[in-house]
Amino acid sequence: MGTDAYVQCNCFKEGKVKTPPFDKDLIIFENSILDLSQSADDATWRKFIKWKEDACEHRGFHLIYERISNASGSKFFWNAIKIIGIEYFPTINSMWKDGQIQSEIAVKALTELKFMMSKVNKLEGNFLIDQDTKEEYYSTLAGEDEWFYSHGWEFKYRLSDKGFYINNSEDKILFLSSDFKQKVKTVKGLGKVKYNVKFRDVETGLVYKSLQPFSKCINWERKEFYFPQKLSVIKRNLNIHDFNSIGTLEKLFKASIITGNPVVMK
Repeated sequence: MGTDAYVQCNCFKEGKVKTPPFDKDLIIFENSILDLSQSADDATWRKFIKWKEDACEHRGFHLIYERISNASGSKFFWNAIKIIGIEYFPTINSMWKDGQIQSEIAVKALTELKFMMSKVNKLEGNFLIDQDTKEEYYSTLAGEDEWFYSHGWEFKYRLSDKGFYINNSEDKILFLSSDFKQKVKTVKGLGKVKYNVKFRDVETGLVYKSLQPFSKCINWERKEFYFPQKLSVIKRNLNIHDFNSIGTLEKLFKASIITGNPVVMK
């Protein structure tokens, strides 16, 4: 799950498109968004969708179409905004509520985004990282306590100021560490691949057995995964690169300003 957004190109408005294989009068262009009349039949809708794919140099008439963030990235972004002060971001906030912003106010949104960029380095975060590659597996802002994996009602993986920890439905902490190792065992059976994992705290030697290891997919078709052996939780100040959404939003707002078309969220 995640949030996507696009800005439409101006090729249709400028007449730089292929002739559609249906009555062009059925095409609706309102509020700088291309659509088809509700009176069109199913066959025409299918032709319209196929025509849009390569009717101009921009696939689907999208000058830009990008993923703003996944669910966890969006949560991280909004938690940072709340700490800075949501009152400083009325335009960006309205875009999430309304599903789009018009180009006339994209300038304001861009100004708000630049304000955020000037403030994020004053925020602190907790980052769960692979000690060998330094890749980050999850992050929270200082003062937050977030779960990022749930095994039904049995247990959850969480990250907070106290480190990475696992708790059960009664909120009992089963494992807590800021420096630990994982050992993964692959179990095959009935055409399925499952994993058993042991987390071992480096300082205390405490071991917890679980069913969900930390991993990175190498090849999905062959079901190949990389399993980090040593992980730790570090605390540091944030930077704009911790927010993939910032760079994407900047491109969307600039595209909206240039084209005069709205940023539309999907």
